[in-house]
Amino acid sequence: MSKPTIVDIAKYAGVSIGTVSNALNNKGRISDATRKKVVAAAQELGFVPNYNASKLKSGHSNLVGVIVEDITNPYMSEQTVALEGVLAAKGYLPLLANTNDDVENQRKLIEEMVGRGVAGIVLAPSIGTVADDLALIQSRGVPCVLSTRELSDVTLDFVGADDFQGAKLITSHLLDLGHRNILKIGGHETVSTGRLRTQGFYSAFMERGLALNTTRVLPGYATRAFGKACVEQLLPELGTYSAIVCQNDIVAGGVYLALAEAGIRVGEDIAVTGFDGLKDTVLWGPPLTTARASPSAIGRDVGSQLLRRMQGDISPVRRTRLMPELLVRASSRVNALIID
Repeated sequence: MSKPTIVDIAKYAGVSIGTVSNALNNKGRISDATRKKVVAAAQELGFVPNYNASKLKSGHSNLVGVIVEDITNPYMSEQTVALEGVLAAKGYLPLLANTNDDVENQRKLIEEMVGRGVAGIVLAPSIGTVADDLALIQSRGVPCVLSTRELSDVTLDFVGADDFQGAKLITSHLLDLGHRNILKIGGHETVSTGRLRTQGFYSAFMERGLALNTTRVLPGYATRAFGKACVEQLLPELGTYSAIVCQNDIVAGGVYLALAEAGIRVGEDIAVTGFDGLKDTVLWGPPLTTARASPSAIGRDVGSQLLRRMQGDISPVRRTRLMPELLVRASSRVNALIID
């Protein structure tokens, strides 16, 4: 059977072709009854809109490229779902792509998205991304908003967590409990999230006039595997530290696993904190103290800002940083003063 067209729908519903077009595109002055009749006819005939044809006619695409570094991370998943809701409400369809935190994969995906004529792009930059990697987006004038990871040397909007203040907040919580020998695990200096969270970590000490010689930072991937490997390698000297600050909740998961295998009790023998506030962390044993970075709120703000740009907003670049909320749970309740 050939693919049904709007001509077929018009004949089936007994209305004009213009009425079908208005009903399917939610335009024009037609009654609800007529609109429902046309939509029902389209469904019965198995009509599927030809968006390429629509783009050629209108000059506009309803597709938005969403390029993230790791869609398996629940933080990115929650953010993307919220973003999708904002875009869908305005008739846009997201094309989701995963770079696996690789700049070469990112380059190819950007070329593909731009080549397909997307209306806009949301990008969570891969490790090592520089301004030149986004030159194609800017030279073609494609509206783009960066999420999660900030690039200071590009003139593009950004929405993410306030990584510096969030890390400072959670480190201050540990210092208030008497911890001084604190280990930080994960986060690359070449990525804004890693760099700013480490700076926030140090700032909490310096603000109190405390020496940094009792701390140690192990930079690296913000993954479960990295968190686990760090603890395993440091087991002989782990007793030197009373608390571990993890780059994110995913790293904390690896730390939990390694500590459990070594018979070290989180929240009793050592304090552990995360960052991001993944929903499942409240179910961990013990529940994880973390900084809730509101990925849903970030996703909604990213979507709203991109919509404004796609609608022609030419106001100055906006950089929005949402303040994380400290969620104090059992993983950090061990008091270092008691240990000493």
